[in-house]
Formats: sequence, C-alpha cells, structure tokens
Amino acid sequence: MKSYDFDAVAYDAAVYCVLCLPPGVDLENEGVHPIFADAEVDAYPTCDVCGTLHDYVSLTEEGRRQHLGCMTAEEAKAFFQPYAWPGGYTVLFYVIAPKESYAASCGDTYCSGCARKEHYAYGTTFGASTYDEGPPTYCEECNTVLYSSYGDPDCEECKGEIQWIVEGPVWLPPVTPDGPARVNLAECGQCTEAGAQRISQDTSKGDLA
Repeated sequence: MKSYDFDAVAYDAAVYCVLCLPPGVDLENEGVHPIFADAEVDAYPTCDVCGTLHDYVSLTEEGRRQHLGCMTAEEAKAFFQPYAWPGGYTVLFYVIAPKESYAASCGDTYCSGCARKEHYAYGTTFGASTYDEGPPTYCEECNTVLYSSYGDPDCEECKGEIQWIVEGPVWLPPVTPDGPARVNLAECGQCTEAGAQRISQDTSKGDLA
C-alpha cells in the first residue's frame, strides 16, 4: 500500500470505509478526510457502519502497547528483573501466551532482557518464578546460560555439596549481628554462575582451575 492510499475516511466525527459513506456523501465532499496509509494513530480506526478494523495505518508507541496489552514502562521495570529481592534469587521468565509472536511457544524460558523485548514486540505474556535448584538452563532467544540459585543437587562435579565463600555477588544467609553476610554459591564451575565466572576468569589468564 502506498503512503497516499487509503481505505477509510473520517466524516462528521465518525470513521467510514470508502464504500460505507452515508447516502449523498462521496470522497469529493468537503467534510470527508482520508485516513492515509502513512498515518500514525493511537488506535486502529474502525468503520462505524460495518465494523471493519483498518490496520493498514501505523500505531504510535503507546497505541501499540495498548493494542498488544503490554505493560506500562513502570510495570515492566518492576516485573522483568533477573533476580528476586530480597534474596537475590534467580528469576526465570516463561511464555504463557505467545500472541503475535512467530518464535515463542508456551513454556519457553527467557532471560529478563529477552522476555521484555519479546513482550513489547509481540505482546507475548510471560509468567515468572524463582529458579532455586537444578541444572543450568538457557534463554530461548539469546542462549544465555541461566543458573539456579542453589546449584544442581545432582551435579556430578560438586555432588550438590555447595560451599559458601565470603564476598560473593549475591546476598544470601547466614545473617550476622551486622546484617546479612555477603556470600556466594561458589566454587562449582558446572552448576553455579559464580563458579563458571571464576573458571572463565582463570582460563582467560592462562591459569586453568
């Protein structure tokens, strides 16, 4: 459709398909205003006579958000967080309803960043839950490794015996007289994020752990 083409018009504070204009009114009437294909609107115009939805025009950012049923910016900022607080526990986002998405399927797992992009691009509905225990999984979109908060109890490397170390990146028990101790899930490079990062850093320095 060319930018100057149109299938709908505005007339007398109402929207009409070109063929649905009232008797005696045509496109040459002074009060008839075409809704061109390059128009950007907050909501798709709908014919007052036949109910046709004219989606050949573009939606504004706010219009698209409302059309897809997306969250507001404030709601999304609060919802799409990679870690739950308090605690710093890993959060996984899973598809509930793909809507207009061609790639997402119900149950697919996403990282927080990709879930947010998918939500705004296609209106995909996500659920969220903490991933407390289990083997690493992957984001369906970017393949980022997503580690559980407490590692894998069936891990062959550490046998599920998690060792606590001080000064890690995650806030977890135990609690000291001065407040929560800063600890990490630590050494296992196979089933914990901190361990994998440590192995990666050591390898980059030529020192295989």
